Amino acid sequence: MPSLVRARAQVLPFRSGAFDSVVSTFPTEFIADPATLREVARVIQPGGRAVVVPGVIFNASVPARLLEWLYRITCQQEPEPPGIASASAEAGLTLQRERERIGMVEVLIAVAIKR
Repeated sequence: MPSLVRARAQVLPFRSGAFDSVVSTFPTEFIADPATLREVARVIQPGGRAVVVPGVIFNASVPARLLEWLYRITCQQEPEPPGIASASAEAGLTLQRERERIGMVEVLIAVAIKR
């Protein structure tokens, strides 16, 4: 059974190479902090990946506009955390960007693979 762990993203309490993947959904700007990405790179295995879902793009429907408003007021509508590309490269991660259509939104996905 997995246990719940509370820690700062910049100082993860896991051994190096402990995971094949790390996932972060709708993170704040901490995800682009070079210290965070160094820690993510440290705890994933070579060839492992960090998957970040920074936000969504809404279509023009009324429900989508309501969701977009909610995301905007909760500061979850940035297309990509500023600085994530350069911080990923510095941490030894190769960043790939993808978009996936799900219902009335298009989800932005950043996949960083450990070299």
